[in-house]
Amino acid sequence: MRPSGRRARRGQSAVSMVEFAIVAPLFLILIFLILDFGKVIYVKNTLDSAARDGARAAVVLTSTLCGGGEPTACDVEKTVKNHSSDVSLANPSPYCPAVAPTAGNSGLIFLGPAGTAPGGEPAASGVCPGGGVFNVTAASNHAQITVTIEYCYKPLMPLLSAVLALATSGNCQGGITLVSTSTMKTEY
Repeated sequence: MRPSGRRARRGQSAVSMVEFAIVAPLFLILIFLILDFGKVIYVKNTLDSAARDGARAAVVLTSTLCGGGEPTACDVEKTVKNHSSDVSLANPSPYCPAVAPTAGNSGLIFLGPAGTAPGGEPAASGVCPGGGVFNVTAASNHAQITVTIEYCYKPLMPLLSAVLALATSGNCQGGITLVSTSTMKTEY
């Protein structure tokens, strides 16, 4: 004996609901992973562009942001922050070796290599946070200056953040450390 048409349709409807309950969470996870991946690419491209613009500001002869004359660390910091308005950046010490940022979705700007400052920056020396020493002399004679940005990206999806917390260690636990570097020679 065959079931009536109404009963058969109800059975198919229940199967469809079960299939949807199985597939929907997987589909939503996939969507959020795609969004997180796109955000990582966007932030990395923004940081690359900001590091390149900051390095350019460090090597050109005329300072426009911090008073004119030879560029200073202030010019580099302001240029980087102006070109990375969508990401949060700080500058604890422009000449110390990079220490990875600890707060989620924030970054640090470093100007180096250690011992080289833009031409207008005064000579200085001191102790870096976390140990180490810096000794700064003004850059000249077409010296190379490097701008490095380290950024701790925390995913939007808590599940991915939990997986990254298990897979990573260090200052940016539960996130991805993005590093952008640009090196140019001074024009002075």
